Amino acid sequence: MSRVQIDSRYGRRLPKCRWQTYPFQASPRERAAVVPRSLPRLFFCWRLILWVVRCFSEVSRLSSRCHVMTHAKSRGCPRVLCILAAPRTGSNVLCRMLARDPSCHCKWELFHPRWIGGLDEHERAALATRANSVEAIANWRALQPGAVIDLLLELNPSGTLVLKVFPRHLRRRLLRREVFGRSDTAFAVVTRRPIDSFVSAIKAGILGTYSRVDTTTLRPNLDPHGFDRWARSRYNWYRWIDCSFKQAGVEPVRIDYDRTIAVDPAAAAAGLATRIGLEFTPTEKGSGGYFRQDTTDDYRDRVANWDAFAAAVDPRLLAWAVADAPERSGLDT
Repeated sequence: MSRVQIDSRYGRRLPKCRWQTYPFQASPRERAAVVPRSLPRLFFCWRLILWVVRCFSEVSRLSSRCHVMTHAKSRGCPRVLCILAAPRTGSNVLCRMLARDPSCHCKWELFHPRWIGGLDEHERAALATRANSVEAIANWRALQPGAVIDLLLELNPSGTLVLKVFPRHLRRRLLRREVFGRSDTAFAVVTRRPIDSFVSAIKAGILGTYSRVDTTTLRPNLDPHGFDRWARSRYNWYRWIDCSFKQAGVEPVRIDYDRTIAVDPAAAAAGLATRIGLEFTPTEKGSGGYFRQDTTDDYRDRVANWDAFAAAVDPRLLAWAVADAPERSGLDT
């Protein structure tokens, strides 16, 4: 009887290396007969490692959600007003009306990926010091939005910090964790009928300017494929906002452009300040007025190819785009 057979009889395992325990070299056939015994254990260990990784990721997700809910329930007088909107929804007009109050420090699109605007000289210098250079401010803002807000609050100890967040300004994970979870922040969601926003964006892109230009006579041709991508992205953005606030137990102030901002922007700003608990005392300085670029009432008369466009677009998307309250519609994408 060979040494390998004797080891098998007594339940011993053949060592993998000849310098371990047994001073002889196993043949390839003997090694092939022993190695398959370890495969089930390796498979079990691999499954166990995957299960542990899933458990840690789930615990991290739940702890982050509990952190957001805990801070959301303890909100007091807001030091920060975060306006969640999308381009061409009237958020710029709303911020301009809020800026009439000297206690409102409007920073506009604070987390724009390329534009570093709305900051004073000392604020920009402080951000450059934290980011190590002026060129690195945009990248640093995108990675640490909570630290940026805290720094601006230190530089402006009194008043309210007003900022806007658009799609693709920040990663949604960071936005939910570092902005939505702040106990000193109030939120407002600005919406507009999607088809009006889309047509306004097309006209602004053709003219190369986004304000103070009369675009009533301009009637562009709409691209159905471009609208399909734009509409799905816009719908997912507002749906994600609603789901995030619902999970956090926060009810934001909702502002519709057609019902409030387009009718009386000053009253819309005053109503927003009242609902979040701010003392709003506007002055004439920095008002800037309000100029409506397109005065056509019917959205179908603002473009040149409405019939062909409506026939080529998904009916569900078109129904959502022309609805009066698109954020509450049941579009299933």
